[in-house]
Amino acid sequence: MAGVPVPQGSKTAFVVGRRAVITDQNAKVLKPWRTAVAEAAQYAAFGRTEELLPLRKAQAALDVDLVFLLPRPASVKRSWPSVSPDIDKLARSVLDGLTASGLIRDDSQIVRLVALKRYSDRPGAVVKVGLMAEEEN
Repeated sequence: MAGVPVPQGSKTAFVVGRRAVITDQNAKVLKPWRTAVAEAAQYAAFGRTEELLPLRKAQAALDVDLVFLLPRPASVKRSWPSVSPDIDKLARSVLDGLTASGLIRDDSQIVRLVALKRYSDRPGAVVKVGLMAEEEN
C-alpha cells in the first residue's frame, strides 16, 4: 500500500457538557491513513471471501508481518530509521485499519506480530496476515 505511514499517536480526552470526548492528536493525517489501509485490505480480499473467512472467526489466532517503508530525509545517511515514528504506533494504526476493513474481527486475535521500519524511495507499508499454524503437542 502506498503512502507515508502514519503512527497512531496519543489520545486527548475532554468533556463537552456531560459527555467525555476522546480524539487522536494527529487525526487529520491518521484518519486518511487508516482509511487507505482498510481500502487496501478490502481490495486485496476482493473475490476471496471463502478463502479469507477463517481470519474473521472469533477464536482465530493470527500471524501478522508489517514492513513500513519510510521516506529518507535528504540529510540522513544512516541505514535504518532508528528515530520517530515509533514502530509500535505505526503498527497500531495499521492493525486498526485492518479491523475497520473487516478483514479481521479484532486485533486481539493477533498472537504473533513482526514489524520492521526501512527507508525507501516509495513510502508505504507491506502487510501480510495469516492464520497461525496449529501446534502439535
